[in-house]
Amino acid sequence: MGRYANDRYYSGGAYFFATLAAAEFYFRLAAALHAGAAMPHTVENQLFRQRLAGSADAARAADPAASSSLARLAVQRGDAVMQMVRAFALAGGQLSEQFDRTTGVQTSARELAWSYAAFITAAASRLLACRSISA
Repeated sequence: MGRYANDRYYSGGAYFFATLAAAEFYFRLAAALHAGAAMPHTVENQLFRQRLAGSADAARAADPAASSSLARLAVQRGDAVMQMVRAFALAGGQLSEQFDRTTGVQTSARELAWSYAAFITAAASRLLACRSISA
């Protein structure tokens, strides 16, 4: 997850904790949708639903009854975010505060505790979402 366009603090690259929070959001959304939470089709969320479903599944995104389908898509989106984090994590799993927006090299505070905390909560949310969907 990037920041605003002119942010130059350590290159303005993505924070691990914010990126992992986005993954957690998708996993929590998946669990909620699978549990029956409504995500009505509105003008305000139309673009979000389309992006969640992808261009190939635009009709599914427009279907108000597609909660379980959208739940699976939300897990996939969260997994994609987690894969991106994995791509920039060091071989030993170390996570700094952020990674450089151009090179991908980890920068700023090394082995930042809240980056690890964000990973733990995202992974726990994924586990709950996947358990609920496969149950």
